Amino acid sequence: MIKTFINPSEWVYFNRGNANVLYEYRGDNTNLKGKVLRLRLKDQQFDTNAVYEFKELKIKPLLDEVIDSEIVKVNFAINSALNDGYGLLMPNLVSNYQLIKTEKYYKVFQRKDGTERFLLELKPKWLQGTEKGCRNCAQHLSKHGEFAQFCVLGLLNEYFLENTIKSFYDHEQFSEPFIKYFQKDNNILKKLKNLQRIINFDTDSIEEICLQMTLRDLSIFLESTPESVKKVTITDVDPKSPSKLTSWIRTEVALNDYYNDH
Repeated sequence: MIKTFINPSEWVYFNRGNANVLYEYRGDNTNLKGKVLRLRLKDQQFDTNAVYEFKELKIKPLLDEVIDSEIVKVNFAINSALNDGYGLLMPNLVSNYQLIKTEKYYKVFQRKDGTERFLLELKPKWLQGTEKGCRNCAQHLSKHGEFAQFCVLGLLNEYFLENTIKSFYDHEQFSEPFIKYFQKDNNILKKLKNLQRIINFDTDSIEEICLQMTLRDLSIFLESTPESVKKVTITDVDPKSPSKLTSWIRTEVALNDYYNDH
């Protein structure tokens, strides 16, 4: 039976992205403690049910680390614009953590109770290199006019791995478990890289291109103890709109011009 929520006062604004807003539960129901409600922003092409179906049927078979969620009915509007009648109820991954460092492509959290348990949030973007080097770094440089402070490919290279991890947070009980994890052949970035096939905008179907762009725009949360990375969770796996195809192609054309000029 689908849960129905009727009281907006129990939900407090937590965070937002380009297409969704998260609200944290602040009521008295112990079963909802540590949960967030994810509502779609106004005028999104895909409603909550379509997002849930895409996540469960298209992404979870590829990546079983995708966050668990459930469809719920929401019989109220928040900010008069954020409700299509349904929401996604899911765990609040950072509820027991405090943010200690934030950069454009990653964040570091530590447990609020002061124990040496950490949470690393990554936005890996494109994991396939090019003959000109890292596509992420080229995109950042062409867009911002400066070199990125972090390159995700450093986590896939044994020679740069340790320095890359220590650049996040140079603390032994933080760095050691993450170094060990990314040395493994089955770490999440290697798994994701194998799924990110090179996109051919001329021959690939629009469905395949949209799927590949979802795989390039997700977030990864890695939770560690001083001994090891204990849990990996993937979020932000919404379907991408075919209407963005022109913009994606324009970006690639601009990057090709940038490569040729540099």
